[in-house]
Amino acid sequence: MKVRSFWVDALCIEQKDDDENSKHIPLMAQDYRGCASVLVWLETSLHGASHMRQIALLTRQKSPWKEAAIATEQALEGLMSLPWFSPRWGLQEVLLNPNAILFCGNYSNP
Repeated sequence: MKVRSFWVDALCIEQKDDDENSKHIPLMAQDYRGCASVLVWLETSLHGASHMRQIALLTRQKSPWKEAAIATEQALEGLMSLPWFSPRWGLQEVLLNPNAILFCGNYSNP
């Protein structure tokens, strides 16, 4: 049997304790780079899931570049408006690990 370790920020760090956060935040880049994968739960929003689906479809389409770029930008803006993306330092969870999987509502990126 393979042993797996999980780090859940919301459970492992007291989010409202600035002293605790200041101890953990400098270590997080190293932690995320060292993980086998990162699972990110954005929220239960079907609205957010819709943006994720749209981005996935648009990046695979062969529609005119300008139209796809505008639609993708709008979907990204909608996704980035979700509470998870504020504060912005949370983005390191996704940017520092090549195996990040985002979950939102009933959708996850492959």
